[in-house]
Amino acid sequence: MTKTRPQLMFRCFYHPADRYGNPVPMPSGDLPSVDVAASSRDEAASLAFARVRAPITETQRLDDVPLPKAPRKRRAPKPQLQALGLVTAASLLTKESK
Repeated sequence: MTKTRPQLMFRCFYHPADRYGNPVPMPSGDLPSVDVAASSRDEAASLAFARVRAPITETQRLDDVPLPKAPRKRRAPKPQLQALGLVTAASLLTKESK
């Protein structure tokens, strides 16, 4: 049985690049960042690089930041019974038997 390491939140700063991979100067001097849930700094940097495809310059651990919840899967809509030529079981009951 393997134990998984607890997930932590990291903020990874990256240097944006143009479509040719050349660094783009930031007018404000502040680098953009992306928040990532990972178990180590190295894993956070690799996940951030995979997300933004730009060089990661710095990784900070965020303490007291809750992990984001996993997105809920949407259920597929139920097909309309009337469109399929079907009726519900409740519609077959008479008013006296309800």
